[in-house]
Amino acid sequence: SNTLLGIATLRLRPPLAMTKNWAGMTHGEKLSMKNFFITSESDLKQFAFDFVKTLRGGEIIGLVGDLGAGKTTFVKYVAEALGIKKPVRSPTFIIMQVFTIPKITQSLNHSITRLAHLDAYRLKDYSELLTIGFLDYVNKPNMVIFIEWPNRVPEVRDLPGYREVRFAFNGEGRE
Repeated sequence: SNTLLGIATLRLRPPLAMTKNWAGMTHGEKLSMKNFFITSESDLKQFAFDFVKTLRGGEIIGLVGDLGAGKTTFVKYVAEALGIKKPVRSPTFIIMQVFTIPKITQSLNHSITRLAHLDAYRLKDYSELLTIGFLDYVNKPNMVIFIEWPNRVPEVRDLPGYREVRFAFNGEGRE
């Protein structure tokens, strides 16, 4: 069984400000659940930029939350923080997109050279994920993988480097 590296629960609840303590984490540090209160899209962007500072390569980040909760927007800002210029859209129908991180940003994030963004919503089971070559990207120090709807393929939670970011509504907005 793998050690859970961390679960973050994002909750949108004005007027509380988002706490920004992801940046000081060390790779492999065991985390307890933390709540980050996001009051605006600019807060979500700042959280994504801070989150990028914790990435070391080889991680799989499960993005859990309802439709429209901010999962794709979060990945868009992570990609922006990594210097990726291509537009990030939900890969609902193509299932997986892989982006190359520009060399200028690679030096800031150790050996990460690629970001994979997956949407498992339309998958029937884990075998469909394997069919598209998912394991070619797992546990690679040059990769970071973001998976929307990881509950559709729960086996990913047992893979090395798995963490989750949970997006939740509190009735006053989205995360």
